[in-house]
Amino acid sequence: MEVKTASGTTIPLLAEEYTEVRPLGRGSYGSTSLMRTRDGSLVVRKRIDLSVLTDLEKRLCLNEIQIASKMYHPHIVTYLGSYVDRNYLCIITEYCRGGDLHQYIAHRRRINKPIKEQRILIWLTQILSALDFLHSNHTLHRDLKSLNILIDSDKNIKLCDFGVSKSLTNTGDNTNTIIGTPYYFSPELINGNKYSWPSDIWALGCLIHELATFRTPFDGANGIQHLCKLINYHPVPDLPDTYSRELNMLYKSMMFHDLRFRLTAAELLSTDLIQRMIKSSENNPIADVQEGVYSTLLGADAHDLECYSNAGCENETNVAN
Repeated sequence: MEVKTASGTTIPLLAEEYTEVRPLGRGSYGSTSLMRTRDGSLVVRKRIDLSVLTDLEKRLCLNEIQIASKMYHPHIVTYLGSYVDRNYLCIITEYCRGGDLHQYIAHRRRINKPIKEQRILIWLTQILSALDFLHSNHTLHRDLKSLNILIDSDKNIKLCDFGVSKSLTNTGDNTNTIIGTPYYFSPELINGNKYSWPSDIWALGCLIHELATFRTPFDGANGIQHLCKLINYHPVPDLPDTYSRELNMLYKSMMFHDLRFRLTAAELLSTDLIQRMIKSSENNPIADVQEGVYSTLLGADAHDLECYSNAGCENETNVAN
């Protein structure tokens, strides 16, 4: 059995059609591998052992497939298909050679090399574009973090891992299921209140702080109760002075406790700072999904997306600084 992707690429959906190139990772419930199709294309296969999953975990797997299969956007990892091989659920997605953003940040921290503001702005704009698309389609990511953001061979950002995402009837709906990664928790989430798209925006603010400082805003917390106190009673820390006041203000606009003041993805995309950055890259404009333009913002400084062998990154790209 085969399916055709939006780009016309034919992807087989039978186990024997793939050859494993190398393992990419292993967890409690399965493994991730780089695979080669018969026509030579490289894809990623997530292989999940259904026999060890609870009913909730099986529903999360199904949820990932249902959501990912509908989300075609240049800054969201492309879902290519899924199949069951004996007792394993196999999910096939595109391969991003640059590894994940968590590995990239860890590498920059090891070599003590701050990430330039222009690079942060480019990636911020790409993530906002993806979040605006998700939220417009009544979907929350719910686990936005550096581990769930991949880098392709052109240094573009792609959101992944929709296992804990939630579809809402409309963007005004709320949910109260506590799920995600604590250091990216919004105040409403950590306090057990109902939450919606603003929680994704708070998590994005935490990510911007992590890109600028190599730490999430409240990562000094000792346990969930201490984290709750820090989020509720301590001011959100500023970005380092080496970054512009405008970027700091944009980051702070994602971190308001009062949901009425936390900007939406669409509002953040329309801010002067982001708009100036987009217009300054005339040859590589940000993807305009509404008009179906799939060009992306590449610009700015070249970055060393090398193979972070010590971090276990699957990157094969070597772009010199």
